[in-house]
Amino acid sequence: MSTVIRDESFNVPHIFGDTREGTMFAQGYATAEDRMLYMDVLRNAGRGRLSAFVGFSDALIGQDLDAIENAPYTEADLQAQVDELLQGDADDKAVYDDIVAYAQGVNAFIAGAEEDETLLPAEYGLLGKTPEPWAPTDAVAIGALIGGIFGKGGGREVQNYCGLETMSETLGADEARAVYDDLKFANDPAAPVSSTQSAPYNDDLGSTNEAAVPDLDCDSLVPVGGGDPESAQPVPAAEGAGVDAAGEASLSPAVPDSIISFLGRLSDAAEQPSSASNAILVNGEHTDDGRPIAVFGPQIGYSVPELIVEKDVHGPGIDARGMGFLGIDMWVLIGRGQDYAWSATSSGADNIDQFVLTLCDPGGGEATLESMGYEHDGECKEIETYDHVVETTDGLIVGDPVTLTWKIQRAPDYGPINQRGTLKDGTPIAVANDRSTYFQELASSIGFRNVNDPGYMEEGYEAFRRAMGEGITFSFNWFYVGAENAGYQHSCKCPNRAEGVDPSLPTTGTGEFDWNGFLDAEDQPHDADPGRGYVTSWNNKQAPEFTSADDQWSFGPIYRVDLLNSRIQEGIDGGEKFDRAAVADLMEDAATVDLRAQEILPVLLEIMGLTPPEGRDDRLAAMREELELWLEFDGHRRAREKGDPDYETPVGPAIMDAWWEPLTYTIFNKENSGDAFQSLDLSIHNSPGNHQGSSFSQGSYSHLYNDLTKVAGEPTAGAWERSYCGNGDLEACRKALWDSLEETIPRLEFEFQDSADPTDVSSWRRVVADDQIEYSALIVGVPPMNWVNRPTFQQVVQLETDGRAELRTTESSGSESDGSSSNVGVFVLIIIGALIVISLVVMIRRARRRSGT
Repeated sequence: MSTVIRDESFNVPHIFGDTREGTMFAQGYATAEDRMLYMDVLRNAGRGRLSAFVGFSDALIGQDLDAIENAPYTEADLQAQVDELLQGDADDKAVYDDIVAYAQGVNAFIAGAEEDETLLPAEYGLLGKTPEPWAPTDAVAIGALIGGIFGKGGGREVQNYCGLETMSETLGADEARAVYDDLKFANDPAAPVSSTQSAPYNDDLGSTNEAAVPDLDCDSLVPVGGGDPESAQPVPAAEGAGVDAAGEASLSPAVPDSIISFLGRLSDAAEQPSSASNAILVNGEHTDDGRPIAVFGPQIGYSVPELIVEKDVHGPGIDARGMGFLGIDMWVLIGRGQDYAWSATSSGADNIDQFVLTLCDPGGGEATLESMGYEHDGECKEIETYDHVVETTDGLIVGDPVTLTWKIQRAPDYGPINQRGTLKDGTPIAVANDRSTYFQELASSIGFRNVNDPGYMEEGYEAFRRAMGEGITFSFNWFYVGAENAGYQHSCKCPNRAEGVDPSLPTTGTGEFDWNGFLDAEDQPHDADPGRGYVTSWNNKQAPEFTSADDQWSFGPIYRVDLLNSRIQEGIDGGEKFDRAAVADLMEDAATVDLRAQEILPVLLEIMGLTPPEGRDDRLAAMREELELWLEFDGHRRAREKGDPDYETPVGPAIMDAWWEPLTYTIFNKENSGDAFQSLDLSIHNSPGNHQGSSFSQGSYSHLYNDLTKVAGEPTAGAWERSYCGNGDLEACRKALWDSLEETIPRLEFEFQDSADPTDVSSWRRVVADDQIEYSALIVGVPPMNWVNRPTFQQVVQLETDGRAELRTTESSGSESDGSSSNVGVFVLIIIGALIVISLVVMIRRARRRSGT
């Protein structure tokens, strides 16, 4: 027996179960009652079948491709993961029982909706659909979609290799590699970290074995059966699909607004980094009453309604309140128990490698590009292949039948194959993406189940460490706060690589360089009540000596977590005793600062000097003055008063926005770096102008800081072997900086051509609307909000010493979900969270951003 009581204000379900099965059943029913349509969309998205559910369009083809490239599972594969739970230990079987009971609850709602169609969202009628029965395999599909994309890092090795090859054409191999190592920040000792304790990883592989790095012919590489929308056959001109002004495929107006909102959010945000969440935990010794304080900030994007549900669940072995992601919310994924609370941020640790397989003919013939075997441990193993078929129509609701077919290829030892080509000597090869959590999506369920269990969590932080460090296989940073201590634990099924492997480049996949097990849980980064007095995360480096993933190029001495650290450290150095409001204000103040202004602009202005060289554009002096003025206002991007259309210092940020890219290319040019940023396709700036909120993640921030600092004659805190600006000559660098600023003037004149006088520096004004966060909204008229570099939700947590949780939620910049949102701005007994913590707005990557292409 179970009881569901919804509060009057926001319809949040409070679930009370007498049995475990009944508690899970009630959760499934309540979530389906709130979000059945979105659950349906997600289980189809996880299977690469959005085209079948919504209708044919180029946009949906791209999203289906992303899903099947990351997790190309058949229905039998999904079922096998469910069945594996039944063959496991008691914990596995308990997870199975929870998933089955949850599915039964969803199906009870669906059965009721068959009798009363008014229970279903109207969009089902518009699409001509009814929900199919919910199955445990749906949890696997959604888990694969979310965890397989967000709980990961790496998988960029081929792109790194080919970029390095391009750099070598200008610099030569040895010099190109030296530049590559400078820019990579694989293990920079100056990088800000979440744990102050050393956690060596991937730092003891020895000298690179030439045999471990295949000699790829980059020009020969082509995608395998599904790398492009055109590979789906047949693909007629689709009625209801068009191309908008930006050249992106658009859905027919016949698609329900709610689905357009949902899919638009996924598509629009695909350009943004997948890391967006943050956290601050302050030790009790630095708080006003000796109890630790946490400000938790998971990022799930800005959407109305949201893709998460809030719930309060009480039953045998579960006593928690918080949030879960639709369809896999059997347990509270971020939230609180009675005397502890937890949250997370994206980690991006290296759990994907690209292996290069030498092709062979299983029948014994000569190997070709089409061969369906690969050499492994002296054998020719067969490559598994099957067709991923989607039956849809070329219209929505009514249309001619269309069959979309992709050829899937998988190597039993290495996972999905996404490219074929040759080595430079003509040897035919294939490239496989080996993800440590492939076919293991349900493995993380045990950690979530345990952290919801008050009995399991009786030991506090140490129990939390076990739950997350041992029970979660996806790559995340996890944070814990209790009445007496606060701590951090990293989770990742991180592979131990073979000696001689270069972790940032592709690996020869013939067997001798395969993974040697995985990083032990006790060796994962962790920390509790560190001596510095706080733990912070903004998706930064995990711990000293924890080598960054091959797709991470920004873990240098400057990272956006510095915006938090500098403010906390200033308070600690000044003897401040923080209360909840002070910690919340600290994050709030950091949230409107431009990282470039705080950390890099001072050294830029120092090198440039007070006056431009003679004979330059007269406006350069005024531009420098505006940048100086912006710095005097601490580099904020905010309005002086609520409702002001302009920023308080509008010209400085406009100049910096236009200057940053040419500045980066000027310093790291073809002569001195082989056009490294272009060759390697590295991110230069994560801009507030993306209208998604989160900013200053991946970018050239540390690269410019290190180089300018060195050229200025100051010691660099980390590893930086060369000087790039002016090739290390201070006067040449000064001239190059003024040159790049002058080259920015035509850009600014063009951008502000509609102003009264676009030639006047004072008319180059960054207005609030330029950066405003735009909601994906079902309800028309949801206004944008001023840019703020913070997560969707803001939570402030402090617990009473008697074990009762006093959880306070401050005013949030995030959205509220329909029927399942917290009362923002009032004191409530909840910590709001989100499943995957990182920005769910990036849950499906576009095909053009796939690794290795």
